[in-house]
Amino acid sequence: MSEKAKVIQRPTSDILERIKSSQNSAHPGTGGDGRTRQNRNQVRPNRDQAPGAGLPVLPLPESVNRLCNNGGCENFGLLFHRFLPYSHVGGKEYSLDKEVPKKLEQDAERIFSSDVNQNVIDALNERHERLKQNCANAVTFSGTVAWRLAVGLGNEHPMENGLTLHRIYGIPYLPATTIKGVTRSWKLGKIAESLNISPCTDSGEIKQLKEKNKKTPWQMMEELLWATVPAEKSSKEYKRLDKIFAQLETNVPEKYRSLEKVNQLGKELREVFGSQKVKGQVCFMDAFPMNIMLEDDSPILCLDILNPHYQEYYQAGEKPPADYLDPVPCFFFTLRRGTVFSFLLHGNDKNLVKKATKWCQAAIREAGIGAKTAAGYGELAVKEQ
Repeated sequence: MSEKAKVIQRPTSDILERIKSSQNSAHPGTGGDGRTRQNRNQVRPNRDQAPGAGLPVLPLPESVNRLCNNGGCENFGLLFHRFLPYSHVGGKEYSLDKEVPKKLEQDAERIFSSDVNQNVIDALNERHERLKQNCANAVTFSGTVAWRLAVGLGNEHPMENGLTLHRIYGIPYLPATTIKGVTRSWKLGKIAESLNISPCTDSGEIKQLKEKNKKTPWQMMEELLWATVPAEKSSKEYKRLDKIFAQLETNVPEKYRSLEKVNQLGKELREVFGSQKVKGQVCFMDAFPMNIMLEDDSPILCLDILNPHYQEYYQAGEKPPADYLDPVPCFFFTLRRGTVFSFLLHGNDKNLVKKATKWCQAAIREAGIGAKTAAGYGELAVKEQ
């Protein structure tokens, strides 16, 4: 067959029965008020109403819809990723209602202040203590958000800016991969400084190198740090690595001017982080917030805003930037000042765990974590536990 076969599930008797009785239910279809789903979804919230009031119903089963609209959902992750109300525009196109960000902010305050989620945090804190006691050579420390923290902005989401929320608990957290990546990047930066190698930030230059199938100095340094240098200098692999080193040698200080010395700088890196072939000896754990409500009874999540005034100029460049261009506010969620995260690292080698912990603390303190660190986001005050 030239085309892939499509498997279509036939409606069950229960579904058919619900369709027949939809005129007397709140399930999308023809409602009890006589309006069709299309007409009902065109309803816009009144400006005099509270944010979120009058939002169109979701295309969900009646029982689920009732829970969402009546504040029965206690998982913010479900509300943020799955239960966002859309307004009907026309045809098959839908748009996110403008009141959704404010409604989500209200939901965050309601959900995070509930006993259900407080019990989740208490259980996670207890679990963290058990891991600290039972994991080999476990080291823990805490990090307090100094201003704002944005994590997961690049994730796809109808609000254009995402948010990293735990798939089960529905609370914001720092994934282990993020913590490990920030630490690895910071340590690589320190080694690059000692070798007088600067990262290539010119996108045009990077594109030209890629077209010529060449690597940036930073990429060549990484390859040398993670390579296994053969003892036989006459081997093909040694000659290949030595050729790469020759391209960097002019910038490298005198004390590191040999392939073996540069490779030796990456010994601890390889042991801590591992590679695609070898497993790292230090395990980085997810970091969960130790509190979801702050001392002033506000939730750790809050709305932030980007307000580009000259969007048309930046996108097309046809119109000059001027006051006649309308700003387009773009909302996204961040974590407030005072949010405390608990970090944990462990491994079989005690010395490696201690070194990795120092790298991690320095990376978070100096470089920050998450998105928009250049704008002041993501700075944490580190404290050993």
